[in-house]
Amino acid sequence: MERIPLPQQQLRQTYGLQHYITDLIEGPDAVISMLCDNRNIHQQAYTPEKLSVGQVNALKQADSPIASWITANETYQITRRKEYGDKASSTRMARLRDAKLFADSTTTTVQQPEDEDLNQRITTAEREIADLQARHTDLGTRHNTLKSNREEIESNMHDIQQRKSAAQRQQAAWQALPEKQRDAEAKIADAQRRLRASADAQFRIMTEGDEAVLRKGQLALDYANQVSSLRDFHRPALEASIVSIEARSDFESIQERNAEDRERLVQREQEKRELTEEKNRQRAKGDALGSECARVSQVWSEETAELYQRETKEWEPDRLETEIQSVQARLEMAAGDGTAGGQRVIAEFERRAREITEGYDRKAVVDESLKDLEERITEVRGRWEPELDGVIARISEAFADNFARIHCAGEVGIYKDPDDFERWAVQIKVKFREHEQLSILDSHRQSGGERAVSTIFYLMALQSLARSPFRVVDEINQGMDPRNERLVHSRIVEIACGQSSHNISANDGELLSAAAAAAGGGGGSQYFLITPKLLPGLRYEEGMRVHCIASGEFMPKEMGSAGNDDQEGGGVTDGPTLDFAALARRALAAR
Repeated sequence: MERIPLPQQQLRQTYGLQHYITDLIEGPDAVISMLCDNRNIHQQAYTPEKLSVGQVNALKQADSPIASWITANETYQITRRKEYGDKASSTRMARLRDAKLFADSTTTTVQQPEDEDLNQRITTAEREIADLQARHTDLGTRHNTLKSNREEIESNMHDIQQRKSAAQRQQAAWQALPEKQRDAEAKIADAQRRLRASADAQFRIMTEGDEAVLRKGQLALDYANQVSSLRDFHRPALEASIVSIEARSDFESIQERNAEDRERLVQREQEKRELTEEKNRQRAKGDALGSECARVSQVWSEETAELYQRETKEWEPDRLETEIQSVQARLEMAAGDGTAGGQRVIAEFERRAREITEGYDRKAVVDESLKDLEERITEVRGRWEPELDGVIARISEAFADNFARIHCAGEVGIYKDPDDFERWAVQIKVKFREHEQLSILDSHRQSGGERAVSTIFYLMALQSLARSPFRVVDEINQGMDPRNERLVHSRIVEIACGQSSHNISANDGELLSAAAAAAGGGGGSQYFLITPKLLPGLRYEEGMRVHCIASGEFMPKEMGSAGNDDQEGGGVTDGPTLDFAALARRALAAR
């Protein structure tokens, strides 16, 4: 069953029509479908009531889906021609005739006309039919002629309408030309003004750049001279420091030995006092025993007196003196080397005291010299360290900008050792994740790809401090993850292609993507990025060149050479060339 153009509810509300013809008849589906195909009864609507003027006008609109409808007494047919616009439509109305077929009739009587009358009427009707057919043929011929003339007129009118529209457009464009001319002249004047200002700014920048280069060269020479002077000053300072360290070491050693000698001397003096006290105690004890002996001797017997006389003769003063000397000798041996040994200890102590005094004098001289050297070092450092800090700050700013463009962070600083200038170093800190802190770039904290990204960004930050006709970056993308490789490649292209001409080259069967920037058209640098492999869909800018050099044992043996037309026309060829388009098609076909 064919699809109706509009739901019945909307058909009644919008146009006042009650039904489609297909809703009012019944029959086999095949017959209904045939009538829909041949007569479009599914698009014809019916209403038993008369439509209002507004409803008829709504049906005549170009957007109306109903082109034919039937009322109780009339039929309406709208013909629309899209080639002539929305208003090119016509409406045909006809009154309904009485039904001749499928009509109810109850004929009870049958008239029997006369044969002559019927034959005459038949003859008359045939004659009239012939006349009407002749007139119809004549009118058909005239209709065809008029139809051809009408089509020709309509074609001419269409051509005239097109020429009229073209002329109107040309007239409007011609009338707008003065305004466009004034706008163009204003733009040209503004462009010339900006061009002059740009040329002046370019000349001023180039002049300032030359002056900066000269100042930079002079500063480099001054820095080299100061470094040489610093090296000359640093050597005596080191020697004085070494002498001071040796003197301090000798002084400390002598102090230790002196302390030991003083301690031994105190011990020996203590032992001497103790022995003297013991001697006095023994002498007092002897005197007491002598008195007791004298008292006892008064009551001795003859045998006892004889024994006393014999013992006293054995302990005469000479023998006692000898015994005393023997005891003193043992005491001196117990004290070390005796009295002479104590004298030598004192002499050694005094000698070392004199050496310590002399060491203090030499130390004062060395300290004075070291102070002079430190003042000169401070003076020289005050001149070159701010310059060094400024250069590192510029590098750090460019380095941080490169990292900020890939949503990371980085900075460059100086590690300044307080004791040794040789330990000063450039210190790079990076951060690749939001939750991390800046950490020193080394092989322990960052991956290989992250170190590669940091290295290329550091080298790019150094480019503003050095002029070179070209710069080569070899396989810097190897080891990077695809995201970092795309970011780094885009940053290189952005820097290199930011101003003017660029170039790319390759060699040894490797792909190369690079760019060269000529600053203001006045002697910039070319970038060469050499790599065996690149990711697809990388950034490409005007002025870049990509060279693919094919070589090796897997090269096709038969390659088409340059065309003969180029050779005849003076073109230069260097042997056979490789058709990359054919290779690409072959690779796509293999996939």
